[in-house]
Amino acid sequence: MNYEESWRVQDEITTVVNAMGYSVWCMTLKVGGYGFTVTLNERLDEEDVTALCSQIPFTVDYDGIGTHGSVFSVYVD
Repeated sequence: MNYEESWRVQDEITTVVNAMGYSVWCMTLKVGGYGFTVTLNERLDEEDVTALCSQIPFTVDYDGIGTHGSVFSVYVD
């Protein structure tokens, strides 16, 4: 993933998260550049995790609760 593509993907992810009423604490590029680790400010329950994952236009795995909130892995094809 090139620099411009990574900015576009970050923007898409942040837009969905914000539209769902949450906020991103941290978003980092995964090693190898094939996706992002996204940490929210909030700790989501199972229902909210499912709703958020279904709205993000990429493959998403829920990784659990981190230091600041729920953590997701977002994979970009």
